[in-house]
Order: sequence, then C-alpha cells, then structure tokens
Amino acid sequence: MTAAPLRPTTQIAVAGSAAMGLALTAIGVRSLVNGSTLGPPLLGITLLAIGALGIGLGAAAWYGRRAAWAILAATWGVIGFCAFFAAPKLISLRQLETVTIEMELQMGRAKAEDKVDSENLIIRLENLAVCTLFALPFGLLCSGLVAGGREFERRSDV
Repeated sequence: MTAAPLRPTTQIAVAGSAAMGLALTAIGVRSLVNGSTLGPPLLGITLLAIGALGIGLGAAAWYGRRAAWAILAATWGVIGFCAFFAAPKLISLRQLETVTIEMELQMGRAKAEDKVDSENLIIRLENLAVCTLFALPFGLLCSGLVAGGREFERRSDV
C-alpha cells in the first residue's frame, strides 16, 4: 500500500524543510572552513548536524513517514525558539542609550530621560524585529508541518 500524495501546502513545508536543511548545512560547512568568522567551531558543527537532520527528515517526511514528520516539526519549533534568543549573540544589535551628565546639564534631567527613553523604545523595537525575523523561517516551517499533520495519519502501517 503506497502513501497518498501530500497536499501542496504540506509539500511546500516538507520541501522547505529540506531546503532549510541544505542551507544550514552550507552555512555550517562555511563556518567550519572559515574558522572564527561566523562563530566558534561548535556553531558550525551544530549547524551542520541540524542541516543534515533537516535534509534526512525532510526526505523521509516527503514519503509519508509520520515519525520523520513529527521529529521535523518539533525540531523546527525548538530551533525557532532558540534562534529568537540567539540573534543578539550571533549579530551585533544596537545597544540601549543611557542618560549622560552632559545631556542632563544641557537639557535638564526630565527632558534627557524622555529623549533617551524614546530612543531606547526604537532600539528595543528594532532588536525585537531582528530577533523575530531570525526565528520566523523556522516558525513558518514548524506551523506548515503541523498544519499538514492530518495527512500523515492516513496510513496506519507507516
């Protein structure tokens, strides 16, 4: 008995998972070859392992393997969560401003604090946007796989 073909939306999520695995593998290899340019060697090894996992599980999920689908969806969910908090460690984000003595003398304490607070709000929103964009591809892959989960229940022998 062969598995029924996956719907196009699920095919996109599974193919996207394999493509993301391929991209992570390439980034991991580049990180290992270039040394400390992209991060420590452990980051390259981790990206390489996650990429290989994404490719292998994506291929197995393409053929309707429920276990591969479940592990792949969970993996992208965890990676997305970790990517959100890893963004500030991997790229340099703007630091928050502080009120200086010169600003207090020129503008007064209340105006200086208001100015710095408004600047810091913009910096926080920019940093939040970067962190969200860092995690977005993994979250989209996870939700795309989860949305197609019913398709992997069609066969009981897989």
